[in-house]
Amino acid sequence: SYGNTVTPGDFRFMSNLLRNQSRVQKIAMELRVLSHSLEPGAKLPTVAALCERMSASPSTLAQALEVLEGEKTIVRQHGVGLYVAPRIQ
Repeated sequence: SYGNTVTPGDFRFMSNLLRNQSRVQKIAMELRVLSHSLEPGAKLPTVAALCERMSASPSTLAQALEVLEGEKTIVRQHGVGLYVAPRIQ
């Protein structure tokens, strides 16, 4: 039965998943700091520039941006760019 069997491959998969997740959280924190250092409405660097600056893959950066969009820290205008969201008092 397959149900409860754990293989070495399962451990490698989880290790890679957790490593990537912590990388996403680290990049999200760096972007949060960057966003808070700018005025609301300020345009952030391009995705390509952020990938290079943070030594991140586009998919990892995309995950971090999704976190910040969910927090309402940034606003993404497709085809236009990334902006610092208005701050709610």
